[in-house]
Amino acid sequence: MKILITGATGSLGKALINRLRAQHTVIGIHSKMVPSAPDHLIRYNLLNDYDNQFICILDAVKPDAIIHCAGIASPRDENCYMDNMRITNNVAQSWKKKKKEKNDLRFINISSILVYGNIITEQIDEGSNLYPQSPYAISKAHSEDLLSYHLEDVVHLRL
Repeated sequence: MKILITGATGSLGKALINRLRAQHTVIGIHSKMVPSAPDHLIRYNLLNDYDNQFICILDAVKPDAIIHCAGIASPRDENCYMDNMRITNNVAQSWKKKKKEKNDLRFINISSILVYGNIITEQIDEGSNLYPQSPYAISKAHSEDLLSYHLEDVVHLRL
C-alpha cells in the first residue's frame, strides 16, 4: 500500500513513517526546512494551497491512503484555529477530487483527545459529548466535522 502522511516532520508523522516504511511505500509531506531531506519527504506548505498544487502531488504520488497529521499544535495560539481549518480544508478538497477517480482510497485523520475538554471523572468513548476549550481543541473538533462532511468514509483517531 502507498501511504501519504501529512505533517511528516512532526513527532507523530516521523514515528508513523518510521513504523510503516517496513511494510508500505510511505511518502511524507512537510512544510519545514529539513537539511538534506530524505527522498521520501516532499516539502509543501498545505496552509497556502491557493493554486491547488496539492492535487498535483496526489497525482504524482498516487497514494492509496492519507494519514492527516499536519496542523499547528499550539493550544493557546489563536491563529492555530484558522490555520488548522485551512490546512484540513485544502487536504480534504484535493482528496475529494481524487476519490471521484478512485473510490477505494482511505483517509485517516489524526485528531486529539482534547476535543472532549477537561473531563476527568467520567469514562469517555466515541459517543461522548465534545467540549473543546482551546482554539487548538476547537480546530480539531471542527476539522472532524469538516472532513466527515466532505469525505464519507474518513476515520478519526483521537490521540
